[in-house]
Amino acid sequence: MNGISLINLELFQQIVLELPDGIVVSDARLPDYPVVYVNPAFEKLTGYTATEALGNNCRFLQRPEGQEEEKAALHQALTEARPCTVVIQNYRKDGSMFWNQLSVSPLRDGSGQVMYFVGLLKDISGRVQLEQQLQVEKQSLEEANRKLEMLVIHDDLTGIYNRMFFDSQLGLQWKSAMRNKGAVALLFIDIDHFSKINTKYGHENGNRVLKNVAEGLKSTFTRSSDFIVRYGGDEFIVLAASIDSDQAENYANELREKMRNLTIPPLYTEFGYVMINLRVGVAVHTPQPDESPDMLLGKAIKALNAV
Repeated sequence: MNGISLINLELFQQIVLELPDGIVVSDARLPDYPVVYVNPAFEKLTGYTATEALGNNCRFLQRPEGQEEEKAALHQALTEARPCTVVIQNYRKDGSMFWNQLSVSPLRDGSGQVMYFVGLLKDISGRVQLEQQLQVEKQSLEEANRKLEMLVIHDDLTGIYNRMFFDSQLGLQWKSAMRNKGAVALLFIDIDHFSKINTKYGHENGNRVLKNVAEGLKSTFTRSSDFIVRYGGDEFIVLAASIDSDQAENYANELREKMRNLTIPPLYTEFGYVMINLRVGVAVHTPQPDESPDMLLGKAIKALNAV
């Protein structure tokens, strides 16, 4: 029996010496838990010799600042004498940092008293760096997807929704209004004599007008349920739910007034600034089961042509 115990002890010692991960043993009975043993893998991992490590608290591998949550979790586990695993930044003797997956367990005597804390140090720097790289790549991909989505459904010049978005949204808003037995409004807007502005003042200034009209639309239609669209060229659309004809006409008048009072410095003549006039066709309708959403667009265009 003693022979078996001796063999087991020798085998255990050999395992500890040959283990590729660092082992550190601290005395739980003494203040500040000083180190009483480290294996060769600890010395290789940290650069500190056993002589340099003995008698110190393992905090000498840490920096005083940072990772407060992990340090607090480790301290709490030691206080309660229970196992704990944390991933923490440690520093070698040469100052280089490595990510240490530290697993600490209490070692008790026959009566249950905690005699030592045994720590297993595992360098997982490669894994952490890969996870960080993957996280950066994930964020980059998400940002690229957001930009792609912006390009797909937003107008490059004005930043508002484009015709592709409108084509997909019109049917959805129509069905929503039908379910709720509510009305949906469509305002079809174009800039009066825009081609003359382009011809006289150039496309760059024409683009400034388009941007200003888009801003005017955004400041007028501010509800989350209002969809503002550049339909094409100098044509814009506002798709709005839950407003009646009077409200839609009031919005149209407010928009026209804003544009008339707009002054864009390059757009002037000897008679003063060029006024931006908008033509607005308003259509408000409560959808019926046998009707198509295209009829709403048709009604708005017809109203525009009648202005």
